[in-house]
Amino acid sequence: MSVGCGRDSDAITIISREEGSGTRAYFKSTVMGDTLTTDGAILLPYNGAIRNAVAGDPNGIGYISRGYVDSAVIPLAIDGVSCTLENCQAGKYPLSRPLYFLTSGEATGVTAEFINFCLSDAGQTIVADEGYIRQEGKPWDSPQKLIGNISERGSTTIQPLAEKLANRFMKLYPEVTITISGGGSSVGVKSAGNGTADIGAASRELKSSEMEEYPDLKTHVMAYDAVAIIVHPDNPVHGLTTGEVAQIFGGEIADWKELEFVEL
Repeated sequence: MSVGCGRDSDAITIISREEGSGTRAYFKSTVMGDTLTTDGAILLPYNGAIRNAVAGDPNGIGYISRGYVDSAVIPLAIDGVSCTLENCQAGKYPLSRPLYFLTSGEATGVTAEFINFCLSDAGQTIVADEGYIRQEGKPWDSPQKLIGNISERGSTTIQPLAEKLANRFMKLYPEVTITISGGGSSVGVKSAGNGTADIGAASRELKSSEMEEYPDLKTHVMAYDAVAIIVHPDNPVHGLTTGEVAQIFGGEIADWKELEFVEL
């Protein structure tokens, strides 16, 4: 069972992502349903910003990509399942999701070769090294020479991984330049759909309205990720149910002491 924090003030500080974030959209659809997060939440634009805010607030709780978890915060067990790489790979941890590269139509030229590299064993090894969940690498006949420019824009969850993949690819092909920028999953969808970026990055499923607006969009699952619910290391609550998480972010549970006798 959960344990109250035992301090004079145990009011929960809710730290959430901003609108347009794929992580926020995934969290809302998977955990919250139609319930909106409380108006009192602190909204921050990046996974790293949420991690740092929770690390600095003993009463804080937030949600981030598992790839951003470090020793500054504690990822909670959800429904009795710890957010370990092994549990995520086995499909046991309940908050797991695919990460997408998006292109307008089938990718061609140097863009297609970069995507193929990302999905190859070499690319998926980088995925695993960065703390994400790899797929089985696909065969890739690497060209001897490539020349060109690639732009990728979108999800800040994917951004650091995309930068690692891009840097490795540019070392293999020095005459290729890959520019990576963030902006959020919604920006990634729009950028790929309207052709202002060669690749869009999204950490959520496409919305039906987006598929209608950009019918030529193609999705490429580049890796899998998990959304970690994080708290400060001094917080003795190390596990919650999905229902408790929804109650906290919905404003129904406002104090850590309210969880003292709630069974997990």
